[in-house]
Amino acid sequence: MLKRFLVLILIVSMMIVGLPENVRAEEGASAVSTEEAPKAPAEKAPEAAPAEKAPQNESNESPQNPKETPVPKETPVPKGTPVPEETPVPKETPVPEGTPVPEGTPVPEGTPVPEETPVPEGTPVPEGTPVPEGTPVPEGTPNPEETPSPEETPLPIPELGDYEGWMADASIQPTGYLTGTLEELVKALGDREGIITLITEEVCVLPNTKLDDLKKVVFLPDERVFDEKDKPKVCLSQTDPRLPATTAEPVGEEGQPETVNVYVWVIREEKPPVDPTKEPEDPGEMNIIVGTENYAPGLWSNLEPSFMLSGIPEGTQGYSYAAIAYDERFIPLSGNTYVSRDEGMYTLRFAILDPVGDVVSLSARYELMLDFTPPEYVQVNLTGTTTFEVLSEDALSGLDAYSVDAGVSWVPADPEGKPYQHAAAQGTKFPLGTILARDVAGNIAQYATDFEIPAPEPPISWGGGGGGGSEENKPNPHASDDDPDDAIYNTLALLEISQEPMHQLTIGEETLDLTLELDTAEGVDKSTLPEAVFTAELTRWASAIDAHEEQDSEETEEEPNTLVLTAQVGHFPGEYTYLWQFNGTVYRMLMNSGIEYLVLQVGENITAISTAGFTGGMEYTRLKAGGVSTRKFEYSVWTTSDALDPARMEMRMEVEVEEEVYPLTSDTAQPMYYYDVYTGPTEMMDVTFGQYQYNREEAEA
Repeated sequence: MLKRFLVLILIVSMMIVGLPENVRAEEGASAVSTEEAPKAPAEKAPEAAPAEKAPQNESNESPQNPKETPVPKETPVPKGTPVPEETPVPKETPVPEGTPVPEGTPVPEGTPVPEETPVPEGTPVPEGTPVPEGTPVPEGTPNPEETPSPEETPLPIPELGDYEGWMADASIQPTGYLTGTLEELVKALGDREGIITLITEEVCVLPNTKLDDLKKVVFLPDERVFDEKDKPKVCLSQTDPRLPATTAEPVGEEGQPETVNVYVWVIREEKPPVDPTKEPEDPGEMNIIVGTENYAPGLWSNLEPSFMLSGIPEGTQGYSYAAIAYDERFIPLSGNTYVSRDEGMYTLRFAILDPVGDVVSLSARYELMLDFTPPEYVQVNLTGTTTFEVLSEDALSGLDAYSVDAGVSWVPADPEGKPYQHAAAQGTKFPLGTILARDVAGNIAQYATDFEIPAPEPPISWGGGGGGGSEENKPNPHASDDDPDDAIYNTLALLEISQEPMHQLTIGEETLDLTLELDTAEGVDKSTLPEAVFTAELTRWASAIDAHEEQDSEETEEEPNTLVLTAQVGHFPGEYTYLWQFNGTVYRMLMNSGIEYLVLQVGENITAISTAGFTGGMEYTRLKAGGVSTRKFEYSVWTTSDALDPARMEMRMEVEVEEEVYPLTSDTAQPMYYYDVYTGPTEMMDVTFGQYQYNREEAEA
């Protein structure tokens, strides 16, 4: 058996060594199949039939180089040695390396495929001869297919950049093109014909240009920016497309536009359909940009803030914006605008989401403090004959201020929530919408109805004769300086007013803080003049109407309601000025005694003051609410006349309180101002209080 095995190995080796020579001798002939190759030596070895059972890995021991003869590792066994029957024979005979195999001939499993024969460096390759893959081509060898044709040389095109458009221009060397704004390109083109290619998606403006000036210019969209599938089109108009349709261009005196501009922009008529099976293209890096409107960082507000988002390139598919509220939940947006309508204190952020929903870009935090609800209520309580309190609450932004004059002026609310205290004359009415409360965010609530401080009791009438008045009708001294401000001042014995000239007002046994001084006198030495004096007289203002409501119709005409103080004017050659001084106690006592108006007369002119109250303003209210007594308000009234012009009358007023001096005028925007104070001739008392100035203006008109 061993002998047969060795013989078989020898036969196979001879076949492998001799096969390449047969192939060279029969070049061009068909290659034999792998089953026919071993037939020639089979006659010398009849025992070769069992060779089919030889081990398959025997073929792998064949030499890879056909020129080298393999040397058996064992000594050959003499001829005739039997080969064991159980020795397997390879099922397929391998084809030696280098043997050509005809196309279509099956190659047995395990047969090595010969590699391409490399072409020696420098060997010329005939045109049209295919070069096997992997064959090195000598450097410098021309390839006919890659040789550019002169007719196919592309025109110069600039790279995309920060400009509006470009146009080809052979005079621009070495580039061959010109870039810039649309206005620059049109100017460079002049009267020549040309093509301008737009790359911007913004609206371009050509100032001082008409459409007729652009007849020789062709505008095209750059296909690198505007996909032809979108059907882009360049539009030209003398109306700005960014303005609302209802907004008209500004016109001059003759109805023509003040400026003539041409607006150029590119529109997309149709967007390409989205292929759901196609993977979206990566648009590159994105950064979210947030624009705001009505956003007040760190402040309470009652306006809804709007946030305008940008950062997703136009035409990008699948990306969207989202709002992130309270740093907890994402709110996907269908557009690029978000309006916050939730009350309270919270944060907002905004993000760009990719098609999967992942965050691509995230904005900074926006701190919101929103309150759209007015204060919960407004309550008014009477606390004295001339004072009342206003209180309110606001659960969100907190209470900010109160107003009792319909919002003309505001008094800050107490930080500890104490009610606001306000003083006004008896009988004062506050119509609906006058008493207000405002929260920190700016929301306003109003008292639900009218409010009125009760009017004083009818004045005491002292009749003459019949044994005189009783003991209970005798006047009592007024409140002392240490009495609270809301004390009720006792009435005065008005019938005991002296008819004699006086320097300081005296009524009965009461001396009041009201005096008269000569302040200036043109051409006169004041030191040589006696002390200024005045007389007092009770009278009734015709058709008496106080600053707030009509007098009770039951009062008789004989009852006086006006105290007139007349200065005893000396003989002055020209202009002169008298100074009247009094404090808040005086007009309060007069009001409680039934005197509604105090009249200061100099010559034929008067200054009339309502005793129900004539001072207002935010600073006045602040002082009164802070506990400053009425008696601490020291008033000065200067009345100026002219001996050469008796009709001339000028008045100036100021008040001093807490060592501060406040000029008083009728300007309600001032910290303090006066109201219900009128200056004019004595005829002013013949008409309803406060109406004479209106009638005089009507007459002059």
